[in-house]
This record gives sequence, structure tokens and C-alpha cells, in this order.
Amino acid sequence: MKTDLPIETRLQNARTALHIALLGGGSNTAELRQAVRDLEAEQQRATEAQAAQEAAERQAAQEAAAEREAVIRAASQTLLESRNARLEIVRKHLSVTRTMPDTRSSFI
Repeated sequence: MKTDLPIETRLQNARTALHIALLGGGSNTAELRQAVRDLEAEQQRATEAQAAQEAAERQAAQEAAAEREAVIRAASQTLLESRNARLEIVRKHLSVTRTMPDTRSSFI
């Protein structure tokens, strides 16, 4: 079998060879069965490796999103504090101290 073929093709070819040997009444199918088992194990390892890679990519994307969220949250907190400080300055600047007139006075 050629090893440059995709695993699915090699597995299908091995299964076909096994079925032909079984249908032809071949007595020595142990090697073919072992080849099919080896290819299935290789395919399983490839599938697991791909799933692990995809899980790692998802995890990295989630971590990046969480980091962006933390940066945005910190920036919004800074903006809020800055806004509140500016409003406090404006409030103090515009506040007028008014004296309450004495209502007991007869000159009012």
C-alpha cells in the first residue's frame, strides 16, 4: 500500500483487500486483519490529535476574548472615574454659596 495516500483511502483499501480475501476463502487473513486494525488505530490517533488541536485553539480564543474583556472593563472603569472627577470639579466650580436671608429682619 502507498503511504502517501490519505488514511481514509488506505483504510478503505485494506478493508477491501480483507473482504476479497474472506470471500475468496483465504486462510491467512490475520495479516490483513492486523493491517486494518493498525490503520484504524492510526486514524483514531489522527482524529484525537485533531480534536486536541481544535480544543487548544478554542481555549486560546477564549483566553484572548477574556483578556480583551478585562482590558475593556479596566478602560471603562478609568473613563468612569475620570468622568466623575470632571463632574465633581464642574459642580464645585459652579456651585454658588448662597446666604439665607434672615427672615426675621424687617428690611426684607
